[in-house]
Amino acid sequence: MIIKDENKLRLRTTSKILVLGFIFILIGFFSPSLDVNAVEQYGTCNWVEAEQKRKEENYLQANCLAKGNTATWVGYYYPLAPLPGLGNREDGGIDTAQIDSTGKSIALGAYLNTMIKIIIGIAAILSVVMIVIGGIEYMTSELISSKEAGKETIKNALFGLLVALGAYALLNTINPDLLKSDLDVPGVTVTVDLEADVPQTYDPATRKYANGALFNAPWNDTVGGITPACTTETGTGCLPRSVTAKQPECSTIGQQNCTSTRGLNTSNLRTIQYGCGCNVLITGGTEWWLHGGRSGSTTHQSGSTTVDLRTTPELTRYLMGGTTAPVAGRRYPTPVGSALFEGNHWHIGP
Repeated sequence: MIIKDENKLRLRTTSKILVLGFIFILIGFFSPSLDVNAVEQYGTCNWVEAEQKRKEENYLQANCLAKGNTATWVGYYYPLAPLPGLGNREDGGIDTAQIDSTGKSIALGAYLNTMIKIIIGIAAILSVVMIVIGGIEYMTSELISSKEAGKETIKNALFGLLVALGAYALLNTINPDLLKSDLDVPGVTVTVDLEADVPQTYDPATRKYANGALFNAPWNDTVGGITPACTTETGTGCLPRSVTAKQPECSTIGQQNCTSTRGLNTSNLRTIQYGCGCNVLITGGTEWWLHGGRSGSTTHQSGSTTVDLRTTPELTRYLMGGTTAPVAGRRYPTPVGSALFEGNHWHIGP
């Protein structure tokens, strides 16, 4: 019994030595010391010149010390070898660029992607080693307890291998992008027309707007008929029953504090009525002179579907397709096309 216990102890000791030895081999294999490049290192140089302290960056040590006895040089940190995915500058430092000359990403995310694959590979290799060790322990020992321990080792190793490979396979099947640890946040360009809700100005000499319309001219049926309220739920060419205007109808060009629906194309409002089923308030219609600012450029025109609608939780939920909160000044795709969220109202249209 003592001999068998000694054999069992010797086997376990040998197993631990094999595992540790294998780990050291892997560490040595992936060690940056295998790929050390002799490069001239740069750093910060401090020296005194004409009784004034000077400090310069990106100095070679030799060039810095050549400035005299007052010069001190502090080198930058350099990795022993380029980290995978981070690139390497000619001076040996880490390249902070996101892509290399070939267009391949060398961001930190690429380094993490490489490390994930390496770690999974190491886990698989260690699992195989533990399976072999468990098999040896099971086959060479006559003790029931040792055989059970060997079987337990094999079972745990197989379970660990399945977890590692299964997690990778599952994530890769669902969406390969889940395994891409790209930490680079892409820039977003937001275009906001700051004059969208600024009234236009007319030439005092001619009293005309940029489009040639005369200030204080009648705003009547010659421009477009007033859009009537629908008398039925399925009526077309009219304002749906759930839609109202914020201000009274305009009567002259240039009039303030009015909301016009003359010639308004109500197709988008009809879509909103069917999809949202909520009450909608028009804050901006076809009264083009109240939009466009100095440039006079606006899509608020007779015959256009462009319209401004007062923001409500129900309308926002319908346009956004969920509960995501919109950000003022950004455009979003909606069931009625592109829409600009301007805080207190939605600008439906280009």
